[in-house]
Amino acid sequence: MKFDYFWDKKIGPIFIINIKNKNYGLCLCHRRPERSIPFFGVEKYLCARCLGLSLGGSLGIVLNQIDFFVSPILTLLLLVPMLIDGFSQAFQLRESNNKLRLLTGFLFGFGMPSMLHYLFTIF
Repeated sequence: MKFDYFWDKKIGPIFIINIKNKNYGLCLCHRRPERSIPFFGVEKYLCARCLGLSLGGSLGIVLNQIDFFVSPILTLLLLVPMLIDGFSQAFQLRESNNKLRLLTGFLFGFGMPSMLHYLFTIF
């Protein structure tokens, strides 16, 4: 397995994972201007959903450091809204808006540190 990284001017950072001579790309944020929220210049680097993920994840990590963990059931419920919003938009069932992207990203980001905590303590 080999990892590589490069920066594309249109879509930002891209990570490449090579497994058995096949490349898999992971783009962190598309940075589309119409899906970005002006926020201290960060809109140049993050879309609304990624901004929400970053803010929620940061808060979740800080709370986990002081031993505050959301219950496993609530953690799962925090992840679901972004999955529904993202997949329904990806399959062109509906068009999301920046407020919803920010909110669902925040909830997902907030729940993810607790989810990782539970996964790593179980396994």
